[in-house]
Amino acid sequence: KDAIPHQYISEYIPFKIKVYDVKDLNEAQLFTEKIVRTPFNIVDSNLFNFSMFRLPNGCGGIVCLFHHLVGDAWSLSIFISEIIHFF
Repeated sequence: KDAIPHQYISEYIPFKIKVYDVKDLNEAQLFTEKIVRTPFNIVDSNLFNFSMFRLPNGCGGIVCLFHHLVGDAWSLSIFISEIIHFF
């Protein structure tokens, strides 16, 4: 604001993770690329995005994006360890 950086912490707002059905791994790849290429709105929005995809055989995956302002390689490694531990 006025060329001066500001920081704020917002109240926690629950969010839902969208689950998308895809027909095959190629469509899953396109889905992932589309999400990864979508820029963050840096002001008054979440600086993260979680989306899931589901294949017809019941397998699937999760796409997790974090803006570098809220996550780095260290926090990402902790996040991945927690996900692996959960499953």
